[in-house]
Amino acid sequence: MTKEVRAQQLKGNTYGKNITNEGRAKISKANSKPWLEKYGEGYVKSRNTAYYIVSPNKDEYIVFSNKQLMDFALVVGLPKTSLLMLTWVSAKKEHYKNWTCKIIGTELEFDNKLKTLYTNTIIWRK
Repeated sequence: MTKEVRAQQLKGNTYGKNITNEGRAKISKANSKPWLEKYGEGYVKSRNTAYYIVSPNKDEYIVFSNKQLMDFALVVGLPKTSLLMLTWVSAKKEHYKNWTCKIIGTELEFDNKLKTLYTNTIIWRK
């Protein structure tokens, strides 16, 4: 490949070019929008996983997102990733100290369809 051909291929590429302070400010502003403002509440809810948890006392809980699931585990006195581990495909366990946990969909699906199926459950939000 000759220098001229390679130069023609890289003509529109901005790699190695200097960006002005004004350009940096525009890039920073575009990337700093919060998710809720940028994509809307429906998008955020469509990304949160909904977990159905049953305690040894047969109490039922619904928890949204991995972070809330780990916080819930700590609140009830379990190791942080113990309930999340039960949802992994590679996990062979069905329960951890008689706690069970399974994925039932997303938060948006729960709000739209699944809320009627899980009427007796406690929705846990921190």
